[in-house]
Formats: sequence, structure tokens, C-alpha cells
Amino acid sequence: MTVQTPSREVLWTPENPRSTVMWQFMERVNSKYGLELKDYQDLYKWSIDNIGPFWEEVWLFSEIKASRPFDKVRPTSVFVLFYAPHANKKNNRITNMP
Repeated sequence: MTVQTPSREVLWTPENPRSTVMWQFMERVNSKYGLELKDYQDLYKWSIDNIGPFWEEVWLFSEIKASRPFDKVRPTSVFVLFYAPHANKKNNRITNMP
């Protein structure tokens, strides 16, 4: 079985990257961690090197509602699990992002 490397072709670039939600998230990460991430590639690398902090920031930034905060982030080889048994799936949609 041969595994193919995904294409690196850019499919879309926003007209004004600084107006995107990703940019807002990256600025938050830069401010909190004293970083100088400049683009998607920088954010992607940081997310891979800092799995726990990255997903903690996603939780906080997207304002996931729960009766109490998560205890820890448990990355697996397939997905990320937040240990937060009191999070309501119905109230936490991707549309909750700022």
C-alpha cells in the first residue's frame, strides 16, 4: 500500500488575513505565550509541538460551555479528548466562535 503525500497547493487565501478568526486566535496565542507566530504554517507547527496548550486555547477561544472547566487535554493518535464530563454538546457548536 502506497501512502500519498497531500498536495501543498494553496486553494484559497483570504483577501485580508488579519480579519480572519484564525488571525484572532493566533494573536491570542502570541500574546499569552510570548510568541511571534506570523502565519498558518507557524500556528500549525506550534499546534503540533504544543498539543495540550493548543487545544486548551481552542477550548477557551471557542467559548465551549460547561458547568465546570475541563481537567486536562488528552491527545490521542486519532482525536483530542477534553476531560469535561459536564460540557453540553447541544450548546457547543462551531458557531460559538467569536
